[in-house]
Amino acid sequence: MILIHTSAVPQYKAGPSFPAGPDGPAFQLTDPMLRKPALKSWLLLVVGLTIFLSAANWQYGRAQYKDQLAREFAAALAVRDAPTLDAALAAPLPGAYQTVHLRGQFDQAHLLLLDNQVQDGRVGVQVFAPLQTDTGRHVLVQLGWVAWPNREQPVAIPPIPANFDSVGILAPPPAPGVIADSVGQGPYPRVLMSVEPASVAETLGYSVLSQVFWPKADASSGFQRAWHPPGIGAERHRGYALQWFSFAIAAIILFLYLHRPSTRD
Repeated sequence: MILIHTSAVPQYKAGPSFPAGPDGPAFQLTDPMLRKPALKSWLLLVVGLTIFLSAANWQYGRAQYKDQLAREFAAALAVRDAPTLDAALAAPLPGAYQTVHLRGQFDQAHLLLLDNQVQDGRVGVQVFAPLQTDTGRHVLVQLGWVAWPNREQPVAIPPIPANFDSVGILAPPPAPGVIADSVGQGPYPRVLMSVEPASVAETLGYSVLSQVFWPKADASSGFQRAWHPPGIGAERHRGYALQWFSFAIAAIILFLYLHRPSTRD
């Protein structure tokens, strides 16, 4: 039997014990696979994995939500016989979008301009006009985008007919940005940083539907209309989720690398 003195073996992790022999005391084999990490190393790993995996899970959830919005939007576009606004509100379909037929008169004295809207690299505004339907309801119509390159001059708004009759999509209002200002100041057309129907209704003095109306594209209107669910698409969210999962895997690999056994002995 060959016996090895304990002083000749690096003490990483306790292994099985062997009895003492005639040439020396008992010894324990060590496990060279991993050096024992300090408590703070474990804490850093746990905190890091919690952050990375939570962020990955949130991004993946957003991707699923955006997929659902895309399906609902496509279903709304596929509708052939659009109901009137009143009929759609009386029997709403599931989902965030619904095709309706809207008819009424614009309140052209209270046009609203949603600022900081960029299309094709150009800065402009989305123009909103309150509309009273033939049955007395009020809804904000998002007429579309117009450029506003020179802020020293008033924005050039295309002519808006007094009477309106169009098929389009009833959609959620634009999500508020960093600055939530649906009231604004100054004369009309009034520049706003966000459009929230409840706040707009208080300013106008009459109730407004909680959704907005997207009319169908019309090149002769002078407004650019490229309707789609807002925000970034599902594919980008999935890409972000993959990045966060990669960070979690990298953290585990780094943890194992930093606690690998020393080869100096």
